[in-house]
Amino acid sequence: MSNKMRSVAALALTLAMLLTMMPAAMADSAVYVLHLKPAPTATPAPEATEAPAEETPVVTGAPAETVTAVTTWQKDENGNLVLDENGNPVATVPAGQEIPVAYAKDENGNLILDEDGNPIVTETVPEGSDKISTLEDELDPNRTIDIYVSWNGQEAAFGNTATLSAVLNGYGNAQCTIQWQTSKDDASWQNVAGGTGARLNVVVTEENHMDYWRVVVTVADPE
Repeated sequence: MSNKMRSVAALALTLAMLLTMMPAAMADSAVYVLHLKPAPTATPAPEATEAPAEETPVVTGAPAETVTAVTTWQKDENGNLVLDENGNPVATVPAGQEIPVAYAKDENGNLILDEDGNPIVTETVPEGSDKISTLEDELDPNRTIDIYVSWNGQEAAFGNTATLSAVLNGYGNAQCTIQWQTSKDDASWQNVAGGTGARLNVVVTEENHMDYWRVVVTVADPE
């Protein structure tokens, strides 16, 4: 069984809050530079004087029900799903929950719905994620890979964590492996230890803020 390896995306973390396109290391790789500023030093607030605690009333009776917010799907007046420009359903996602970004589809690219007529989510990304690249797989034009970055509610600054997410679209049952890599010069690449999942958490430091990061997806041909 032979393997075909494609470098599908690369991005670099550097200093000063500016997103700039850089020359690609490979013909099918997009390289981005994200500049970060160190977080400012916080000025300590003056100590507050505590007010005397008020007596809390005791409430008796049955406890209130806990309501769990769920993702809902926008539908038109006929009950059909509302789709965006990419043919994906428009979701209303409660705060604090992950964002759906990929859905089960048939061989013709049509959404597969559950028994309630709702789409079946196959991939999500952290809340607040930004899509920074969509790349086509040159082996199959119907396959794409979306790259997202999230700061997990933090500032883009030293000491904080960036989560890089790779979302594979159109790969179906294809056997794929993922390996995140890093480089100091965008030429010589090293595998990230343990970086074999769809997400990679990178704590930005003074030592790595100029490094490049990319994900390599290997698709195995059937025998």
